[in-house]
Amino acid sequence: MKINMVSKDFSVWEIEGFDLPEVSFDDGEHYDQGAGDPELRNSVNIIGDSSNFFATWKKYTDELEEKVKKDSANNMLLRQMWMDELEKFKWADTGTVRLLKDFSGFNMYYHVDNRLILGVLLINLIDNVDSTEFENGYVAPKKKGTGIFMLNNNDYHKINVTTDRLVGYQTLSVKDCLK
Repeated sequence: MKINMVSKDFSVWEIEGFDLPEVSFDDGEHYDQGAGDPELRNSVNIIGDSSNFFATWKKYTDELEEKVKKDSANNMLLRQMWMDELEKFKWADTGTVRLLKDFSGFNMYYHVDNRLILGVLLINLIDNVDSTEFENGYVAPKKKGTGIFMLNNNDYHKINVTTDRLVGYQTLSVKDCLK
């Protein structure tokens, strides 16, 4: 797997080679994020045995944890944001991977994530047409097995889905990951 910080002034890592076992998904059910959104986002489930899928996910997030710690050691932006707390960073939310199917028309306008969130991992489970866009012009990868990890920051980002997409989505909470 390749993990590279997009820029020393931008707390986003681009990921390639997050290759997961082939699985099938059910249709799932509406995933409500508490904003009264239209029913254009479903949380889907793996049909059959999911243990190898999630074991592979954990293997990759272990690698990502080490890379984030390493990159944060001498990065002024990350030190200012997290005051050296990233030295204690532990990928502690292993049970919170959501598999999301966004339908055409799903839209989250420019926003920042709430301060209880340390970071978000987004991995494309198929080749997608649409991806997260940042106000600074950066667009996250769209190919299967690619994605981003972003530390919570003041960088506005959005998604506008024009064609159904399927992603793995994991949020990490501050309280669980910086003990």
